[in-house]
Amino acid sequence: MTNFTHRTASGYCVIVDSWGHGKVERADWYHAPAILLADDGDGHMDAIRFTGKAIDAARVMSAFYSKDYNFVTFDGKWLRAESTPDGFWVEDETGEFHPNLTSFPNVIAY
Repeated sequence: MTNFTHRTASGYCVIVDSWGHGKVERADWYHAPAILLADDGDGHMDAIRFTGKAIDAARVMSAFYSKDYNFVTFDGKWLRAESTPDGFWVEDETGEFHPNLTSFPNVIAY
């Protein structure tokens, strides 16, 4: 866990709790205001306190979780790191690949 503050477009965010692998969370973060929850894909969880807009905090923090899984979704409370699903990258008529954000609207990092 780190106390390093990350600036966002509308405020800041900081990890206030980390758990998993035998540890439990220190509070009911799911019901706490101004908290995002992050599932890094390997059984580890973080609670992230933020000011400003939640989406701005999610975009900044997604950089930490996209490194291992390359695909992060956000649904308003949860950031989830996942393996990139089939159908995310689509080929256009020139042979270039682009993300299929229409079919995956909650993706904020890839």
